[in-house]
Amino acid sequence: MINLHHPKSIGLLILISLFSTAIGFAQDNVLLKIVDIQSGEPIENVKARVKGYPGEYMTNHLGYLELKNLQQAGNTVTVSHGAYLSGQIAIPESTSKLVIQMERNYLNLGDIVVLDSPGIHLSQVRHTNRTELPLHLKYWVKEQSKINDIILQNLGETLQDLQLQVKFKSTRAGEIIDIQSTDTIVSQSDAFMTMMTQLQPFLSKINAEMGFDSYFTFNIGNQVLSNLWFQVDEEPMPPGGYYEYQKQLQKELIYPQAARDKKFEGRISVGFTVNTDGSLSDFDIVEPRGYGTSEEAIRLVKSLGNWAPGKIRGVPVKVRKFVAVNFRLANEVSDYDLKNWLQSRIYYPQEAIQNKIHGKIYLSFNYDFNSKAITDVKLHDDIGFGCGRTALNVFNQMPTKFLNDVTGKSGQYLLPVRFMFANTKSKEKGKVLPVKGASLLEEITVMGYPVDFNMKQNGFVVDVGFTSVRDLLEKYPRTRDLNFKDRNLLELDPKIGKLQQLKTLNLEGNFLSTIPKEIYDIKGLWELYLNDNEIDYLPEGISRLKQLYALGLGFNNFKSVPEEIWELNYLQVLDLRGLGLTELDSKIGGLKNLEVLVLDDNPISELPVEIFKLKKLRELHLVRTSFLSSEVELLKKKFKDVEIVFY
Repeated sequence: MINLHHPKSIGLLILISLFSTAIGFAQDNVLLKIVDIQSGEPIENVKARVKGYPGEYMTNHLGYLELKNLQQAGNTVTVSHGAYLSGQIAIPESTSKLVIQMERNYLNLGDIVVLDSPGIHLSQVRHTNRTELPLHLKYWVKEQSKINDIILQNLGETLQDLQLQVKFKSTRAGEIIDIQSTDTIVSQSDAFMTMMTQLQPFLSKINAEMGFDSYFTFNIGNQVLSNLWFQVDEEPMPPGGYYEYQKQLQKELIYPQAARDKKFEGRISVGFTVNTDGSLSDFDIVEPRGYGTSEEAIRLVKSLGNWAPGKIRGVPVKVRKFVAVNFRLANEVSDYDLKNWLQSRIYYPQEAIQNKIHGKIYLSFNYDFNSKAITDVKLHDDIGFGCGRTALNVFNQMPTKFLNDVTGKSGQYLLPVRFMFANTKSKEKGKVLPVKGASLLEEITVMGYPVDFNMKQNGFVVDVGFTSVRDLLEKYPRTRDLNFKDRNLLELDPKIGKLQQLKTLNLEGNFLSTIPKEIYDIKGLWELYLNDNEIDYLPEGISRLKQLYALGLGFNNFKSVPEEIWELNYLQVLDLRGLGLTELDSKIGGLKNLEVLVLDDNPISELPVEIFKLKKLRELHLVRTSFLSSEVELLKKKFKDVEIVFY
């Protein structure tokens, strides 16, 4: 018997026992048998690849496969199966037959906590910008209200003083077998077996999607369990609150000399765990950028001290958090001006975006040209929801040296700050300025993402309580604007194509992996928002949406921008945030009517020359891209009439 430990990076132990040997080097052909490490049963459809050799092998129903035409000893073979832990081994020198035992991969269905009042908390991983819910959790989450009832009805009283871990196998044939639990008495009870039987239809759906028998595990109890959480009742809080914390991050940042020499600018995301006592641990960098920035970002977060811990039902729990540290050289650029400084720092409050608040506010102040002193700063025409407060706070931190270039003399000045969305139309002609006699400075524009605002409010607007397309067809067949945002949708009914009056369809923040091609039957659709899903591809035919003028594809799993997008001649707003784009297709130049292009959160660092064919372009969003400030300044000179949003 030979025990080979799998490399630590994969974390799998594959045990090999030789049942036949040959003298000398490895044979040209090697027969493998792959079995379950616990039951010894053969595993069908295990994939095997040999390093340096083309093609893929697969085990038969008896668990056998034959590796052919191997030329040398020590060939590395990788074995994988959806229900087992994958791994690599080197084939021993003197064997023509061997057995590989694979460990089961128990898919975690989360922690189920029985609350004091009826209900169950299902822990799940959900990130702030991207929804990364594993396939095996999709249908479990979708049906969690039914699952709640099943578990409570059968085990509600039993679990008052018990925490139970359950492991089992679910077959495609509809059976639950090989049940293991931390309490054999409970797991052998009639109530437990009834619960498992009633859960099987949901598990069979997962098996059908995956295409193989699966192993599952979950924990149930009446107390908060000890897993690492991403969503909690009370979020962890940094010292001083988030606003003060972000200010401290920028204040305490020490720019690494290597990053300064390379003129590196960018955003570094630091991941860490907030422990139950508020201490921080397990630091890592989501996407390392080099030049000492990772080390500085971690040092910075550590230096600002402990957080208030996150809680569930008042009990502190471990929570995984992410903090962005911005590296900017903007303050050191000699030609940096007042407008750029303010626009890169005044942010659109989330509360204002959610409530669709837009408009113009004013800041008045007195300025002494010789002493560079600013006095009597006042806020006028505040539109609320944090807009005025945000602008005022940033203005009070501004280096006064910038004012000399735009004022030229001492006096009273008025600075307009406009908060707006992509298609906001100005209705301010003839408006009286709030301070008479003050010199008016150039307007500062703060942009909100267009996809959060362009919801037309005409006809029937369906927003609350509906996720069934069939219900809509029965009750509101003339629906014009449909908002299915953040509804945990795993799929969309193809009957959506029968809502022929639809103008706006918002599917943001769901778990969709694709969309039904029947959407393209809605010939008059104006706006389609698919942001923050798990879409790998779009069915052919989107070019049939001839009237589409706003399209949101951001934060999905596209390998590239779907080709047909470039045929949407009437497109005015295109959101491509967070798609991992390193370059933009030159066909972008064919979108002659494009007015707003959003490329935020992509590692893109240059644009094709065809971008300059977009004569109607008025907004270009390059936030958190790989562009440098100097490169953006060059773009601004070429795009004289285009508002470039960058920080």
